[in-house]
Amino acid sequence: MKNWTNVSPHVFPLRSVKIMQDLTFKAYSSSGQLMGSSPVQSGREVVAVRLKGRTLTVSPSVGARMYAQIDIDKTDFKQGVAYLFEMRKAATARYQKEKERRARDKDFAQQGSLPKPSTRPGTASSKTGSGNQSSGNSLFEDLPQPGDFGHGKFCICGDCRAKRSKSGSLKLTVGE
Repeated sequence: MKNWTNVSPHVFPLRSVKIMQDLTFKAYSSSGQLMGSSPVQSGREVVAVRLKGRTLTVSPSVGARMYAQIDIDKTDFKQGVAYLFEMRKAATARYQKEKERRARDKDFAQQGSLPKPSTRPGTASSKTGSGNQSSGNSLFEDLPQPGDFGHGKFCICGDCRAKRSKSGSLKLTVGE
């Protein structure tokens, strides 16, 4: 098990965190009095807003004023953070390749010669896989390699977005 107390604050709020135990969200007044509560069943998706130690503070939606606490291992928070990390890592690699290609093309243009054909990011021959992560002290060593999450909860393709908007959920409902 790795130390998950060093999660960047830039991760929050993290949507689509699935809880694996029943919770009760509570709202308090400015004087600290309980104003209301709302139970939520296991299996629902919530928004992670803060992590302190191993306790994850969640809310029913972004900007909601009701909160509950849950142990990090009773959620899929780690998988969500790993997915976000992999997506940002891939985007950074694509950006760096494009930046290098533009600099190379600019150098060729200044020299008056034509550049060799280059593959632009996003084409089939330039897609980067998740590769093997061998950082030694990675925050994600205790998780399986995320690779391709495929269609579903984390997919942003038009079909998956349409299915989620029909169901009113961020997760893909099987059989739709």
